[in-house]
Order: sequence, then C-alpha cells, then structure tokens
Amino acid sequence: MLNQLRSASRHWLFRVFLIALAASFAVWGIGDIFRDRQTNIIADVGGAEVTPAELSRIYQGEIERARQVFGPTFDQSMARSMGLLERSVGLAVGDAMIRAETDRLGLGVTDEMIARAITEAPAFQGLGNRFDRQVYEQVLARNGYTPADYETSLARDLRRQQLIQALAAPVPAPEPLVRLDHMFAAEQRRLITARVPADPAAIEAPSDEALTAYYEANKGRYAIPERRAVSFATLTPEALAAEITVDEAALREAYDIHLDRYTTPASRSVSQMTFPDKAPAEAAHARIVAGEDFDTVAADLGFDRSTIDLGRVTREQMLPELADPAFALAEGEVSAPVESPLGWHLLIARDVVEGRVQSFDEVRRGLDDELKLDRALDRVYEEATGIEDSLAGGATLEQLTQQFGLDLVKIDAIAADGTDGLGREVERAPETDRFTALAFSTDQGATTALTEWENGRYFILRVDSVTEPEDRPLDAVKDRVIADWRAEEARTRAEAAANRMVEAVNAGGTLAAAAAEAGIDVETPPAIDRRGRIAGADAAAQPQPANLPAELVQDAFAARTGDAVMAETANGGRIVAVVADVITPPAPEGAEAAAAGARLEQGLSQGILSQYEKVLRARHPATINTNLIDQMYPAQGS
Repeated sequence: MLNQLRSASRHWLFRVFLIALAASFAVWGIGDIFRDRQTNIIADVGGAEVTPAELSRIYQGEIERARQVFGPTFDQSMARSMGLLERSVGLAVGDAMIRAETDRLGLGVTDEMIARAITEAPAFQGLGNRFDRQVYEQVLARNGYTPADYETSLARDLRRQQLIQALAAPVPAPEPLVRLDHMFAAEQRRLITARVPADPAAIEAPSDEALTAYYEANKGRYAIPERRAVSFATLTPEALAAEITVDEAALREAYDIHLDRYTTPASRSVSQMTFPDKAPAEAAHARIVAGEDFDTVAADLGFDRSTIDLGRVTREQMLPELADPAFALAEGEVSAPVESPLGWHLLIARDVVEGRVQSFDEVRRGLDDELKLDRALDRVYEEATGIEDSLAGGATLEQLTQQFGLDLVKIDAIAADGTDGLGREVERAPETDRFTALAFSTDQGATTALTEWENGRYFILRVDSVTEPEDRPLDAVKDRVIADWRAEEARTRAEAAANRMVEAVNAGGTLAAAAAEAGIDVETPPAIDRRGRIAGADAAAQPQPANLPAELVQDAFAARTGDAVMAETANGGRIVAVVADVITPPAPEGAEAAAAGARLEQGLSQGILSQYEKVLRARHPATINTNLIDQMYPAQGS
C-alpha cells in the first residue's frame, strides 16, 4: 500500500530500471555472488544496507502479486520454487545500489520538496480537494506507517526520481536516422512460394537391407533404458492422520479460537457525498427523496465517481461516525445527512451482503481433518527423527518398516524418466523427480537417507538391482523403425527437391517452371513485413501471420529481388520462396514521423539505462548475507 501512496513520486522508468538490475542478479546466479557475513543486515551495497524488514516487505509483495494470479493457496514453498526469493533479493539489492549512487552523487531533498509531494498526493486530500492532515495520518495509520517512516521513505524516493529522470531525459534522434530506421522497419517483401510436402505415407516401404541398416544406425533409439528394481517406504502426515483421534472438547476449542475464520462479516458497497455544511447535504438529500438518482445528483453537484465510491467495506473499515448509519441502510437506500469530523455525508448502500457465522456442525468434519493433519505433522517429525536414528544404528529397510509401521513397496523396474522403461507409468512411486534422481544416483544394495520431498512427506528407498540397457531385436520394434525410416526419407526427399528448385532459380530459371517439373503449384501470398505478418491490413485490425517459417522470412529480407531461399516447415517439408518485389516505404511524415522518432528515442534512452546499469554493478559491488537469508527463509526440507 505504501508504494501505491507514493506512486506519484516515482518515475515509471524506476521500476523498469530496478527490474533490470534484479534480472542481472538472476543472470549471475545468487549462489555466485553471495558471501557469508555474520551481520544483521541482508546486504551491503556500496555502503547502502538492505535490512531484513526491507527484504521481507519486497518478498511479501511479490508473493501477494503471485496470489492474484495463482490464487490464495500460493505459499512460500511455491514462491521459493518459482525463484521469487531470488528475485526479491535482486530487487532489494538493486534498490540499495541506486541509493548508494544517489549518496555518491550527493543528491539532496529539501523539506519543501517532501511537503509538496505529500500535500499534492490524491490519497491525502480532504474536503475541497485540499490536503488534510487528519486524513494523511489516518491513511498512514491504516497501513501501519508513522508519518516519520513515510516521509523518510518518500525522501529516498525523491532522490531516486532525480537520478532516474536525469537518465531518462529524451535523447533526440537525428532526422536521417529516424527516416532510415522507419524505412528499414516498414520495408516489405512480396514472395512467390512453392511448398514441397514431406508425406511419409507416400513413401514405399524400405527394403530389408535398408531397414536393417537404419535400425543398426539408430539402435539406441529403440533400446530398453537402464532400469532399477527398488524397495521404498513413505512417511506422510496423511497416513499418520488416519491413526489419530481428536476429542470433542479439542474440536470445540479450536472452533472458538478460529471463529473469525468461519465468520463472514457484513459488507456492502458504499458511495458518499461529503459537504462542508449541513444545509447543502439536506438540499441534496431532499432531491433524492423527491425521486432523483443518487449518482445523478452527485454528478450534478460536481462529485467525481472515483472519489465518492468507497468500494466494498466492512463496518470496521469505515469512520466510526459513519459505520452505524451505513450498515443500517437497506439495499439502494440513502441515508439522511450524517456528521463526521470530515463534514456532512450522504451515504448509499449497494450490493449488501449480510454477515454469517458457520455453525460448529457445518465445519466439524473439516476441522477434524485439519486438527488430525496438524497433529500428524508433529508426529511426522518425531517419527523422522526415530527413523534417522535407527538408520544410523544400521537398521535395514525391512526393520524400519516393521518398527515404524510403514508399508514396504517394491518396484520391479523403473527407468530414469519415471516409467517402467517400456513407456508405462510406474504406480505407487512418489510423485517427485527426487525419487528417480536418488534411485539412479544410489549404488546397488545401498539405502538412501530419509528424504523430504514436500510438506512433511518423506521417503526412503533401497536399490535392489540394476538392469543395464538392452537392445530390442528388430522384430520387436519393426513397425516403429519403418515409420521412422519413412518419415526421415520423406524429409530427405523434400529437401532434395527443394534444393533442386533453388538451384534452378539461381541458375536463371523461374520458380514456376522448377515447381511444375516437380509437380508442385506455386503461390503468390500477400506481401509480408519483417515479422512475417501480412502487410497492408487495416491498422485497427489484429495483424495476421503469413504462415511462413521465421527462418524463411529472415532469409527473404536479407535477399535481393529474384533470389531464392528455402526453409523447413513444421511437418518436415520444405518451402521455397523467390523474392518477387522489395517494397520500400516512403519517408515518414507528420504523425508517422513523430511516432517513429519517439520509438527510436525510447530505444536510445533504454540503451543508456542498460549501460548505466552495468556501471552501477561495477561501482557498487554487493555483499550478500546468505546465512541470514537462510535463517529467515529456510529451504524446504532443511
């Protein structure tokens, strides 16, 4: 919320620049730049420090953004797997790097600049669209900030703004460069094409000699891969939960403790008109009572819809003086004038949702499952400790399963891809890549350590035997070999036919004649642009792709009129194209020239930022405290 409140003080390029810095850390790899330090800071960047609170704020913000996409179940384990922690560290370090640079340059902010930024912020406006100190303090308090904290952060933002605005100053693009850039980007090609199909069904079956030779050359493709027979057991909270009983008293206690979880507070969408005095409020109310619409009256009195709409609110989210009147209204009802410290209000309630509390009986089953699983998680870690102690004492897998009541499961054959080596899924194996990875990195006869794969779930496995890869006889895979031979032969013949067409055209012939000799028709598709899209379409319409391979388009725009080029199609065929015409656009004028210039200027500005980013990384090297980060956000399973 703080970022939203001070967004007016941020140049849009700051976020772009900061993300670029963060991305540069991702490219380096966090493991490569971390250096352990026994301090209570996350990072030191040229003297600018990143505190745990700053990293936590950024990381939680990244998680909240991810939840808007993936839903409320998105948790820290998912965030870690997606690299959001590394991204957050990068953002925090990039922010500190800019702070270090503003300190180096001696950029300052006056009290007057801070005051102006605050008093002009829309979030802090009160009556008459003027800054209101009380509104300012209320807004900050609702978001957990003191004025001092906010003003310190705002001063930092204003210093950043000075730096970024200086870097983002427009770089004028010379008119000749604008003209050439536009003419290059807008150039078009008109092609004549011939498509050479690769149809395996049209290829006759190979001779026995050809088939055998192809099989011998590609024998490994059809071999049964290395397989391993393993025995394993799992320790999961779900299995332990089935053995746990939760008494009624514990269930009711948990229900009472978490009653807010089962309570849906009353809410409604509220709009308001606020007046400095009671008289105009009563006059507006009289018009509504007489039959005029609330929104119509508000618009007539100069109220903007965005300022009068409070959105969906609960009773606790409203000013105390307004809460009771607002929640006494029925759907669509308008209140009489209500006084608050901010003035006189007319309120209307829409989309009313009454509060509700789910009964104990309604949530009993789910609560029972939850408490069982919660207690089972505690038991899992106790059991895991016992298993590890027994392993250290030399217990076998069979002894462990008997001692701790685990199921012993045997898999006769599992390949590195998780199948049985013949393409069938292996049943009952834990759904994690770590299982097969350990199965294929453990020696025959050896037992792995107890390994956690997710959310308190563990497995332990033993490699019972190893079966080396073995070739399958040709007769066992003959149909596959024939299909593969035909497909490859079809691609080879298509390429040869296409090469003959290219050679004929480059020798002075026409594509039409060369294609006719091969029994193929030529096509004259619409002109295309450099992105392989059909040119000349309505500017308001969505550009349509020309269904040409990207390689062909690239080669066609590097060719001259009359040249032939060739590329492979998605189905293994080939397409031959002759450049029939190079369409050079006229030099841009008016609005088109201005747009081309703006695009080029933006590219030049971004190029400057990119170079400056490299300078900052060299000028303000980062030292990052991996120990502290690991303590704050332990890796899964550690």
